Amino acid sequence: MCDALRFFFEFTGRWDEWLSLEQQAETKAVAAGDHAKAGSRAYWTGWVSYLRGQADAVLNCADRAQAHWQTAQSGARERGHAIRLRGLGHRLKADYPAAIATFGESLGLWRSSSAESADVAKALNDLAEVEKDSGDFAAAERDYRESLRIARAVGYAEGVAYITGNLAELALDREDWPGAGTLAREALPLSENLGRQVIDRARLPPPRQGSGAAGEGHRRGSILRPARGGDLHPAWLAQSRNRPRGAAGVRASLASMKR
Repeated sequence: MCDALRFFFEFTGRWDEWLSLEQQAETKAVAAGDHAKAGSRAYWTGWVSYLRGQADAVLNCADRAQAHWQTAQSGARERGHAIRLRGLGHRLKADYPAAIATFGESLGLWRSSSAESADVAKALNDLAEVEKDSGDFAAAERDYRESLRIARAVGYAEGVAYITGNLAELALDREDWPGAGTLAREALPLSENLGRQVIDRARLPPPRQGSGAAGEGHRRGSILRPARGGDLHPAWLAQSRNRPRGAAGVRASLASMKR
């Protein structure tokens, strides 16, 4: 039920309903002794809390997800997601050393299973995001580009779109306006194509501008994340026209891709 409704909640910005459903599902899974499922529900509760900027809630969910998956004797992939969620909480608190160390731990776990995978691409992107936040632009570019290389190599189309967008934001931070424009123009059609595919798959209309949380704008550094490590959030479908030109236009285009 939760997985089936996730696209609907994400596309329509119904984060309160999504949060409530995940919390109820976690409680029911615990009562049924299904700790693997409880871990997943705790993870997604944490993800919604991350979207809402609630750092303490994210960290609490990371602890619950880890405990559930440990009880279920889940594998490295699940452990990596619990650790990643904790890293997101540290990032929200602007505790960049802790976030970098935690994302590095999830990266190591996922690389132990496969040197190149969508999870490894996500972990490298997470690391690059925090490196950018902390002002280490050289390290951020290195990890973004390695993340993008892996995403392309494994056919992780959502990752190719949002990582390219994140590279465009990095170029903006460096005041590399031509580079930012080139990357943004590359990212937008990739993102629009993914949005059309997801809308067709979910049989949902695009989000209405200004409706619910999706219409309220999105936090910096959270461009179009994938459903497996974040959810596709194409608010730009309702906002992609009539952009200003130049650097302001690049920023506006990137802002419309955020979640």
